[in-house]
Amino acid sequence: NGGKANAIYEGGREALKKKPAYIGYIDADLAVSLEAFNELLEFAIKENKNFVFGSRWKRIGSTIDRKLSRHLIGRFFATLSSNLLNLDVYDTQCGAKVMDNKTAKHVFEQPFTTNWIFDVEIFFRLLQIFSKERFADHAIEFPLKEWHDVEGSKLNFSHSINILRDFIVLRKKYGGTKVKK
Repeated sequence: NGGKANAIYEGGREALKKKPAYIGYIDADLAVSLEAFNELLEFAIKENKNFVFGSRWKRIGSTIDRKLSRHLIGRFFATLSSNLLNLDVYDTQCGAKVMDNKTAKHVFEQPFTTNWIFDVEIFFRLLQIFSKERFADHAIEFPLKEWHDVEGSKLNFSHSINILRDFIVLRKKYGGTKVKK
């Protein structure tokens, strides 16, 4: 059991062998439905984007069912991520992402350095190929219409220590907010 980061990495590497136009993933708990994932993929193709990632924005017309405590922790985490990346991203951690083959080759070139925040590491890898100024030309945050908090997700205080450690690891590896322009 290598954890979620390793499973995503290995799945991405395996998928690339088949030379698909796009690669993507969703969380195994199906908090993002297969229909929502298909919308993400269709949007990426229609808008000709290299990377499209789901975002859990609660707004009129959407059904985003999330416990208040998870939402608040998520907002804190998102603020840390956004500052570390020096990129205005609302939701790096949503488990729904789609990327074209060329982008996926770069993202899955090497195993992830972090286990807990590999999603943030994906953004750092994307910033290596799409400059910060041109990031929006290649990537877009896609507001999901539906997302449901699935019972059984376990996150405790000891996990937060691992997450903070992973932030430090990424800052050392990618230089924190000093991403090259």
